Amino acid sequence: MTGRASAGDGPAPVGVTRVCARCLRETTEAVLVEWIDTGSGPGLEVWTCPEHVKGYTP
Repeated sequence: MTGRASAGDGPAPVGVTRVCARCLRETTEAVLVEWIDTGSGPGLEVWTCPEHVKGYTP
C-alpha cells in the first residue's frame, strides 16, 4: 500500500541530511513527498530536494 504525501508536506528536521529520490544528491533542505506503508515494520519515507518537489511522481 502506498500513501502519497502532498508536495511540501514538511521539511526534514534542521541539520538532518536526506538523499533526494530524484537526483540522489544529499541535502539538508529535503521535503517529504511520499510515505510507503510496508505492512510490517516501519514505513518508508521518500524525500526530494526543493527543486524536485513539483516534478516528483511516485
